[in-house]
Amino acid sequence: EILRQARALWPLQSSAAGITVTVRIDKLKSETVQACGTPPQGQAWCLEKLNEKSCAVTLTSLSAGCAQDWSSRCLLNFVNCADGVGAAP
Repeated sequence: EILRQARALWPLQSSAAGITVTVRIDKLKSETVQACGTPPQGQAWCLEKLNEKSCAVTLTSLSAGCAQDWSSRCLLNFVNCADGVGAAP
C-alpha cells in the first residue's frame, strides 16, 4: 500500500529513470498491524510528500479536510493488512 501510494505521488516517467525517492515509515514502526488498520477516530494514515525526493507516513487529522493539500498526500488503507488478507506469507 505504501509503495502503491508513493507511485501515485511520483508517477512513472522515463525522464526520472535513476532518480531515488526516500519513503520514511518510522511512524508505523512502533505500531501494531491492528493499530495501523484502525487509526484513532478522526484520523487517517497518509503518505505525505515532503519535497521532490522524499515522503513520510503521517497520522493526519481528517477534521482539517479540505484545508489540507491533497495533491501532496495520499490516504493509506491498511484495512486488508490488519485482518491478514493480502499479507505476505
